[in-house]
Amino acid sequence: MAHADLLIRSPGAFEPFFQPSMNVAHELECLLDLFDPTSLLHPKSLIVLNPTFTLSPNVGGAYADLIVDDRLIDFKTSKRPEVTKGHLLQLIGYKALADLGGVEVGDQISKIAVSSIEIYFARWVIPPKKRWVEK
Repeated sequence: MAHADLLIRSPGAFEPFFQPSMNVAHELECLLDLFDPTSLLHPKSLIVLNPTFTLSPNVGGAYADLIVDDRLIDFKTSKRPEVTKGHLLQLIGYKALADLGGVEVGDQISKIAVSSIEIYFARWVIPPKKRWVEK
């Protein structure tokens, strides 16, 4: 997944004949089969995929994964669904960049009031909460 992200953000970083292994391609297809953005994210009016912060060049580059309405969402493909200090610092940095300089949406700069930061662990499906019925 990281290679695909780099390919999109920096196309010159790969050889022109780069191809992911069949295992990686199959795993991405399986992840996509499990991902239903509408039911999972409940967008109301705004979806920005790979938002670019106007102040990104000031910090050596910073690009988030997704903004849905007022929520900044980062996708992780790690083997363990653990939130680390590094994850939190990354997302707090993204929020600060959004608050201070805005987000490029098309050819415009939008001030998006990010009210929450979230992490989606793509390799993990968390079952719905069990409903207990008292007798």
